[in-house]
Amino acid sequence: MKLLKKYLTVEADSEAMRASLVRDAENFLRAGGSLTLSDWIDLHELEKAAFIAANDRVRAESICLQAFANRGPIQTATVASVFDGGDSLNEIMLNMIADQVSSELARGGQA
Repeated sequence: MKLLKKYLTVEADSEAMRASLVRDAENFLRAGGSLTLSDWIDLHELEKAAFIAANDRVRAESICLQAFANRGPIQTATVASVFDGGDSLNEIMLNMIADQVSSELARGGQA
């Protein structure tokens, strides 16, 4: 796996090349990719730096999402909506509305 081959036409060690390497490494990691030790050994120093930066970004985002999700059911469903298209969030909101209407009706009020 050589990310750097793709950028040989770009000025060596340019900021644009580094940013592109990080983006590609991040996409690779987000897609579930992993590197073996032999892959790592074969990488150029710029590629290694890109994977380190990409891994840091992915881990930091994961930590933030976990912290947000731990705040409560609505936040958890908000994070889950990325994966389920908002189904969890819709279910929670509908349940909250149903609970509020039930409570109001039980008190003899109008919904």
